[in-house]
Amino acid sequence: MNVRTLKKIFLILWLMFTGYSVFTEYQHHHHARIATGIVSNVVYTSSAERRMTDTCTHFRGREDCSARYDYDITWYSQNKDYVYHADDEREKPSAVECVHVVPENPQIGKPCKNIFFNDSHLPAVITVWAVLGFIFLTMLMLKFKQRRFSVPEEPQLYRVYNKSFHLLFETRLAEDAMQFIRKGHYRLRASNTTLEAVVSGGKKAMIKCANYHVRSRKGRRKLDL
Repeated sequence: MNVRTLKKIFLILWLMFTGYSVFTEYQHHHHARIATGIVSNVVYTSSAERRMTDTCTHFRGREDCSARYDYDITWYSQNKDYVYHADDEREKPSAVECVHVVPENPQIGKPCKNIFFNDSHLPAVITVWAVLGFIFLTMLMLKFKQRRFSVPEEPQLYRVYNKSFHLLFETRLAEDAMQFIRKGHYRLRASNTTLEAVVSGGKKAMIKCANYHVRSRKGRRKLDL
C-alpha cells in the first residue's frame, strides 16, 4: 500500500468522522431543552494576579491580562446532579445560569451562551481542518511560485558571443546556434550557462541561457563584430 492510498484512506475516514461530529452536534441542538444551572465554586483571578503569575495571554503582539472567572454550573436531572466546569470566563457569573441539556442524555449540556456542548468534537475538528487548510494553502503557494519562477532543465535561449563579449547571434534552437558557428567559420573556445530574469506581459520568469564564446579561425579574415 503506497503513501497516496494511505492519504486517501485517511481523508475518507476523517471526512466520515467530521460528518459524524457535525450530525451529532446538530442532534444535540435539536433535542436540547433549557434548564436552570446553579453556579458554585467561583474562583476570581484579578488582572494584577495574572500579571504577577505571568499567566497573561499574548497574541500578535497584544497582551491580555483581563480578570478571569472559573466556576461550576450544576443542573439536576433524573435524580442526579450534573456539573459543567467553566474556565477562563471574562464575565462574572450570576447565581443562576441558563443551561441547554439533552433530556435523553442529561450529562450532555452547555451554558446557553456557549456554542458547543461539553462532549462536542467540533472544536478539535475545526482546529484540525484549519491546520490542514493552512498546509494546503502553503503547498499551493509554493507550487505556484515554483511554476512561475521555475528554471527548465534545458536552456531556452542559445547565444553566441565573440571574444569581446559582443552578442553575435541569439536563437531558441541549439541546432541554429551550432549552424551559425560552423557557417561563420568560428571556433568554440568556451561555453557556460546563466540564469536571466525576463519580464513579459507584466510577469517575471527565470530562463536558462546557453552561452557560446567563439573566435575566428586562423587564416581567415573574419571580424568579430
